[in-house]
Amino acid sequence: MDDLIFSSNSNNMFEEFKHSMKRKFKMTDLGSMCYFLVVEVTQTPSGIFICQKKYVNEVLERFGLQNCSTMKNLIVPGCKVTKDIGGLKVDATAYKHMVSSLMYLTATRPDSMYVVSLLARFMDAPTTLHNQATKGVLRCLRGTIDLGLFYKREGGENLIAYCDSNYVGDLDDRKHTSRYVFKMSNRIFAWSSKK
Repeated sequence: MDDLIFSSNSNNMFEEFKHSMKRKFKMTDLGSMCYFLVVEVTQTPSGIFICQKKYVNEVLERFGLQNCSTMKNLIVPGCKVTKDIGGLKVDATAYKHMVSSLMYLTATRPDSMYVVSLLARFMDAPTTLHNQATKGVLRCLRGTIDLGLFYKREGGENLIAYCDSNYVGDLDDRKHTSRYVFKMSNRIFAWSSKK
C-alpha cells in the first residue's frame, strides 16, 4: 500500500513540475522517451530496455557490411591482437571511424568494451589484422543486433561486482588489463576495462 501512495505522490509531483515549467518556458510534452542520442528506449511495466539497433544498422551500412555473414563471438577465441609490425597497413582514418563507431556502441553493449578498447590501441598504425578483427566485431553485432540492457523495475537490493585482471597479458608492452562490472538490483550501473 505504501508503494502505491509513493507512486501516486511522485506522479503528482512530476505533473506539478511539468506544469510549472510550461508556465515559465515554451515547451512541449512529447510523452515517454523512445529515442535519445541514437539510443532506443522501450519502457514497459516490468522495466526499461535500451539498445542501439538502428545505429548498428547505420554503422554496418556505412562500412558496407549490411549483408555480411554473422559471427557468434566478438573476437575469435584465442586470437591475440598485437601491434603486427610487419603487417600490411590499412587506411588509418577509416579504421579510426570504425573503432569510434564501436566505442559509441559500448553504451548499451558493455560486453564489447574489452574488445573495442583493445582495438583502439592500434589506431596509430592499423594493419589488416586489426581491420579484420574490427570487422569481426561488426559482424558479431549484426548477429546480436537485438541485444541491449534491460533495467528491471523490481529486483534484489544486492550489490554484485565482477572483476578480472590479466597480469602482463599484453604481448607488446607486457602491461596488464583490469576489468570490472558493478550491478545493483539486477542493473549494471558501472563498468570498465582499462589497461
